[in-house]
Amino acid sequence: MAGNSNPDVGAVHVYSSKNIIGNVANSKDHSALVAAVKSAGLVDTTQGKGPFTVFVPVISTFAHLPEGAVSQLL
Repeated sequence: MAGNSNPDVGAVHVYSSKNIIGNVANSKDHSALVAAVKSAGLVDTTQGKGPFTVFVPVISTFAHLPEGAVSQLL
């Protein structure tokens, strides 16, 4: 990452000009976050003035839950 001020998250570049959802929308690792934010109606909130701190497990973490649990949570 030397010389690069835009880190990668889930193999997708993160840009300060994009909001949380804009940065992770194309990351397969963070599809649960995108679905949860949309389901909760928080897309507009994430576009507001931050700062925001978000701790997000990658999608593989949810594989340990019983089948259908993620859908039920959303």
